[in-house]
Amino acid sequence: MSKAPSVPASVIAAGFAIWAIAAASGLLNAWGWWASAAGLVAVVLVTLVLASEILGITLALAIEHSVGRKAWARVVVAGVLLIGVSLFNAYSGHRALTMIETERAAPYLAAQAARVEAQAEVDRIEAAIAAVPVLPANVPAARLRAYQETRNAELARLEPQRAAAHQRLASLPTVEAPPPATPPIVLKAIVVLIEALKVAGLWAVSQQRQPTPAQTASSPASLLAQRRWAKVK
Repeated sequence: MSKAPSVPASVIAAGFAIWAIAAASGLLNAWGWWASAAGLVAVVLVTLVLASEILGITLALAIEHSVGRKAWARVVVAGVLLIGVSLFNAYSGHRALTMIETERAAPYLAAQAARVEAQAEVDRIEAAIAAVPVLPANVPAARLRAYQETRNAELARLEPQRAAAHQRLASLPTVEAPPPATPPIVLKAIVVLIEALKVAGLWAVSQQRQPTPAQTASSPASLLAQRRWAKVK
């Protein structure tokens, strides 16, 4: 009987690592769809993501097995399915990573937008105050009082607004800028690497296991021939 060789511990560890990558990738992709969809649509998309992660690995192994058996029709069908599954997984992964980058910068962008809005309000009020007509020269005393009252009334209306706008601007919290965003090319490279590990990882680390030659049991006739041959010698 042939004895199957033992699998090295390094190969087993690599296999676990690749399945761990697939699990982490599936959770990341599922989160991306779950966070952006709702209800039944979210459940369907998460199910598709998790199923695609498993198929991405098992289809690659099925292709290797079919090549060994020269089942070329199965190789073509499994290859087409593998390409489709991998593209879906890659899109889901890139989408999730992009969402992470957006959420990381969201607090800073919101704080900046609030500060820009508050500063625009201050500038608007300051411009309105500057536009209040000054007292004209050479105006009869009877009309000077009317100009003065009009100017004072307008300033009395704008000054509280200016104070409130400055207070609002000063009260805004200062949010530190996040680290530089990951370049899009890097995100795409990460997605491609993850998909390559899931699709070809197990094939790359596995060894072509060949059964050890079976030890032929000695028959009584062969044992007798060996003894006679030994006597002749």
